Amino acid sequence: MRIQDIVVNHGRHRVFEGLSGSFSTGKWCLLGPNGAGKSTLMSAAAGFLPTKSGSFQIDNVTLSKHRSEYLKQVGWMPQEINTVGGLTVLEYIEYAGWLKGVSKPQLKPRALEVAEAVDLTKLLNRKSNKLSGGETKRLGLAAALIHNPSVLLLDEPTAGMDPIQRRNFFRVIETLPESTTVLVSTHEIHELDSNYTHLAVLSRGRFVFSGPIDLFLQAGQNGETNPVVLYEKALNQ
Repeated sequence: MRIQDIVVNHGRHRVFEGLSGSFSTGKWCLLGPNGAGKSTLMSAAAGFLPTKSGSFQIDNVTLSKHRSEYLKQVGWMPQEINTVGGLTVLEYIEYAGWLKGVSKPQLKPRALEVAEAVDLTKLLNRKSNKLSGGETKRLGLAAALIHNPSVLLLDEPTAGMDPIQRRNFFRVIETLPESTTVLVSTHEIHELDSNYTHLAVLSRGRFVFSGPIDLFLQAGQNGETNPVVLYEKALNQ
């Protein structure tokens, strides 16, 4: 996914003024202080927040010119999952698939597949608004995965999950095709080297680092390898 000179406002505040960057295939961690624009970036890349100018592109498909085709390639899990009281867990996942263009014959089999992957099989008949916080997160992940997106955007996906649920979350991410670009916004810096292949650090409306985790960890001076210390130094660039 490529980002080209995007300009984004949040109310009267301009969050990005010509932000550019690219995310290759792999598992990306998106770090940045509160207010850096991580959620804004993901929401705009998912097509839910309009940009003043600039573009998002996946292969040769741009959001501005080929919106429908672009959105079918993107899976998005926002911080807050808006459940629908009248829908069961299974119906909610199927509805998400329908919105993304999954064909009717494939809809239920695929919904059952992703429900099993995120450990929701036993809750398929429960109303979607009767889930716990961690269960709702898993529902959001299932909805983001159902159409086999080539780009997966996950905004604070493990917030509210217990350690077992977090481990299962990363297990699901590990099973995705190598051709998938996964971008995860998080504050869990200590998980960098074990769960991700790449890192992007967003600060003051720009990327102050973007590249493989190994390069980031090797960038420390005087043998410094603590990711928290390296992250703090990156923010001060």
